[in-house]
Parts: sequence; structure tokens; C-alpha cells
Amino acid sequence: MLEKNSFKKNLAITQGRHLEKINNKIQIFPEKNWTKELKLFKQTKLNYIEWVISADNFDKNPICQINGHKIIKKYLKKYKIKCRSVDLDFVVKENPLKFSEKKLNIFLKKIQTIAFNSKQINIKYLIFPFLERSSPNSKIKINKIIDIFKKVKKSIPSKLFILLETDIKPENLIILIKRLKKKVFINYDIGNSASKNYEFNKEKKYFKYVKNIHLKDRIKNGSTIRFGNGNANFKELFKFLHKNKSKYNFTLQPARSKCDKDIKEIKLNINYLDQLLLKL
Repeated sequence: MLEKNSFKKNLAITQGRHLEKINNKIQIFPEKNWTKELKLFKQTKLNYIEWVISADNFDKNPICQINGHKIIKKYLKKYKIKCRSVDLDFVVKENPLKFSEKKLNIFLKKIQTIAFNSKQINIKYLIFPFLERSSPNSKIKINKIIDIFKKVKKSIPSKLFILLETDIKPENLIILIKRLKKKVFINYDIGNSASKNYEFNKEKKYFKYVKNIHLKDRIKNGSTIRFGNGNANFKELFKFLHKNKSKYNFTLQPARSKCDKDIKEIKLNINYLDQLLLKL
């Protein structure tokens, strides 16, 4: 159920969105300013952050370092921010579906370190984005991803939820998630679905497996854009969730400001969602 009174209080945002873009990338771990960003949260009044792990600076990210949780906990506590989820963004670029056995073992060791740190920070979700170049869009790739998740499951604490974010067709995702036998749940991204022009009536069928929802707007076959200006049907999603008995967590992944006023951009997008919620 979508609870209007607690929606804003429990809303997260992907790391880096309070800061100016780095190397013109919409999403990357802000290695030099991640502590500064936590201080900026008071301007948007958000309470949760979704940690990002990028391929570009993987080794510079404290959550990827042995006992890196200590410095993360220090600053989360200082600025009264909580971390509920980790976006393993590096998965898209590295594409584990092409890994040899040797490379897969190295990947699993990385996941073990991330999972250990995540547990110490009380993180609930590890989000694996198998999309774009790492999309499991064939039978061979589907069998590979099932094998990967079986091994991942053995590598992490049982209290951590594994969430799959993917861009395959809804009917194929249902088949895949059932084959994983409740070992893996879903991170739904309304913007990515909008860009693929997927029908929400088909997506509804797998929502009993959804734990976290990325809120972004995208143009069909195009880029991320300000909420309400793309193809994402937030109204339809919110109406469905309001009637649904399940509880979900939400993470903002808005478009970046074109004039480096990202905090203002965040506020505009939150206001758009607030107006929709008032009409439920």
C-alpha cells in the first residue's frame, strides 16, 4: 500500500544527485564529495540515500574496501542519514554474464566485501542492474544469471535482499524471477519501463516480487527527463500501489539539472509527486 503520510519520510535518493555532475555523467559515485553531499540533505529534507558503486572509481568507494563501513557509518550518523539500498552500478559496465569462472570468483569476492559492509550499515537491499549491455536477453544469458545469483546468495548474509533490476520484457522477467525460486526479488524502475514502452498491465503481474522502486521519468527510447515530461505514468503506478496491500520503498533517480541547480531540480520533482499523492 502507498501510504501518503509516510511517503516523503521514507523516500530515498540515489547518491550524487545533490551535487554537480562529474565528467558529465548522470550517475557516478562522488568519491571526493560524498561526505559533503550528506550535509546537503538538509536542503531537500530527505532521510535516505541509495549508495552507488561505479566501475570508474570502484576502489575509491569505501563500501568496497575492507571495513569501509566504519567511515560510512560515522558520516551517516553525523548528518542523520540512513542508507537502505546499494546500487551496484558497476555491474552494467562489467557485465558478469560474460565472465569466465576466474573473473566470476573475483566478482563474488567483491560482492562479499560489499555485503559485509552493507550489513554493518543496516542496509536491506543490494540492487543488481542487469540491463543495457548486461541484459539477460537470451536463453543462454538467463541460465548464466541464474547460476550467478545462486553463487551470490551463498556469498552474502541471509538478511540482505538481492534485488534484480533489468530491462527485459515483463513476461520474460516473470519467468526468470520464478526460476530463481524466491532467492531474488525485483527493483522496479518506472523510467526504464517507460523508455521501453512496456505495458503496466503486464508489469503488475510481477509486483508481488517488487521490494524497491526507482522513480525517474524517461522519453520513449530516450533519456531521463524531469518528472511529468516523459512517458512514465506515475499516476497509474501510484493508483495501483495505493490499492495494493504490499509495502514498497522508493528511490528518486531524477534527471540532472541543465544549469547545475540539482537541489532545485530535486525539489521540483518531489513537488510533482506530492501533487499526485494529494489526488489519490
